[in-house]
Amino acid sequence: MTGRALRLAAWPLLALLVPGTASAFDWVARVGLLYNQNDTWAAPAPKMTQPRLDVDLRLDLRGDIGGPGIFGYGGSVDYRRTTTELNGRRTALADTLTYSVDASVLQHRQSPVGLTVFARRSDGRFESSLAQQIVGDRVTDTWGGTLRLAGAGTPGVDLGYAHTEYDELIAPAPPHTRTGDSFSARISHSTSGAFGIGASYRGERSDGTWVADQFDSHEADFTGSVFFGPDKDLVVVDRYYRRIPTASGLGRFALDTNTFRATLRLGRAPGESTSVAYSDQRSRTEATTSAESSANSLRYNQDFRLGGPHAFLRAIADVSATEQHSTAGSLRSRGATVGPELFWRRAIVTDRKLDPGVRESSLLELSAGPRAGVLAVEGARPRWGHGGVARVRANGPWRSHQLGAQYEVSYGSDLFGLPGWALDQQGSATLGGAAGTGRFNLQATLLARRGWNQVLGDEATRSFSLLGNYAWRRYSVFLQGTVSSGVLPGTGAFVGDGIVLPIGLSTQSTSASGGASVNLVSGLTARAGGTFSHTFLPGQPDLAIREGTAGLAYRYGAFELTLDERLTRTEDGRASVTQNTFFVRVSRAIGSRI
Repeated sequence: MTGRALRLAAWPLLALLVPGTASAFDWVARVGLLYNQNDTWAAPAPKMTQPRLDVDLRLDLRGDIGGPGIFGYGGSVDYRRTTTELNGRRTALADTLTYSVDASVLQHRQSPVGLTVFARRSDGRFESSLAQQIVGDRVTDTWGGTLRLAGAGTPGVDLGYAHTEYDELIAPAPPHTRTGDSFSARISHSTSGAFGIGASYRGERSDGTWVADQFDSHEADFTGSVFFGPDKDLVVVDRYYRRIPTASGLGRFALDTNTFRATLRLGRAPGESTSVAYSDQRSRTEATTSAESSANSLRYNQDFRLGGPHAFLRAIADVSATEQHSTAGSLRSRGATVGPELFWRRAIVTDRKLDPGVRESSLLELSAGPRAGVLAVEGARPRWGHGGVARVRANGPWRSHQLGAQYEVSYGSDLFGLPGWALDQQGSATLGGAAGTGRFNLQATLLARRGWNQVLGDEATRSFSLLGNYAWRRYSVFLQGTVSSGVLPGTGAFVGDGIVLPIGLSTQSTSASGGASVNLVSGLTARAGGTFSHTFLPGQPDLAIREGTAGLAYRYGAFELTLDERLTRTEDGRASVTQNTFFVRVSRAIGSRI
């Protein structure tokens, strides 16, 4: 950062020398200490002890002149020192000093214009002597500002700019420098019940020593909504990102993506809705290899009442096209899919109040229907596609608890313009309410997929998770478990539904955790927990990790003290490693307002 830029950014601190002109002035000082010791046993190696000490000092200043929202200023200084040792010998020392200033003008809510400027510097020095003597220095300077324009009947505009300079010197490596300029702009406007629009842009120009530092990027988002009535609207979303490298060599890559979606909805109530949606997605990457893909679809959904209040028919019609090109090959396909889905839905709202403005209700919904389509793949004859979907959803009171459940299964072969087939299943169940003197919540989730596609061949994944918690008086406990499995790509053909997988081909990951906490006295909390995980991959040793934790946390006003201990044991079938880590955190803040 130039001397002139530093002088311009630091001028708000001059206001600190004139406290008589400030209508409010706050200062807060914080002192923090973090100590942890990591003991490791990995037979036959000797025990290793690695203590680490962090000292953190921070001072924050903030004030205003002329009242809140007229002119505000602030600044902060933060110093952190970290020392690391191994078996009584110091291995690393790091010092980081960070200071920043900022000023804002006319940030009152009613002001039609507002300006904010800021500057920040982080200066870090470190040395390491674990394997060889290494000394380094990192300096990062950032400065910029934002301008806000707003009016009662005009669009709101936000403009921003930031400049960053990064210098790193780690002997004996050559210096690494990077500079960047970022620009941002956003405009938004809306009227109650009529329309709303928003557009944003962010650009970055980067240069530096490495090839990966040398690029330009552009990101633009647009959203627009038009409301034709209480339940009729048109929503348009368009997102664009482009990264353009400005150098050649290892580390160079380019990316260009664009996603567009427009949805027209006429009616929201089940059985009375109509929607038309168009989407277009495009992506291109260039690195050591290049790949390009595009996909677009037009979908129409229409509900038809079937005489009574509970039954209706939802018809779907979809036209999709997909195109993929890479060094591995190309795929171009297009197709059309149609299908009716019959719904039976019953919703009941009672007079019992659960919360202010919320009444007890129950819902039962069943649906099922076939799907058919035609698929055309370049270089092959057109073929017919088929499939179907079935769903069930229910929720409502059960005794003194609230129960919810849903399950969906779908099958599709050569549908929605994609060659291949897939069987997807997903389900969940929730149960919650009062139990004894406390309240509990349980949630179970199931996901499974079995399919085949031209790129990966056979695929299968499944996962099951269970989460529960219970709180009463000063106590709380929780339990969580997850089991996930899958088949590695290219395993070969087999018979399965995605839930039952063939033995010997399945990868598996299992984890379980639980814990409890109790408020002992005012401000003092004790907690304990445990975790177990097991991972299996064909042809590799099993990996098992067991971990137990315990801790105490105390807070009184601006004083905080935390004690934690963690014991971890890792086994991979060949060796075991045990680690014990002890943490102590202490912090104290003082401050006042003038």
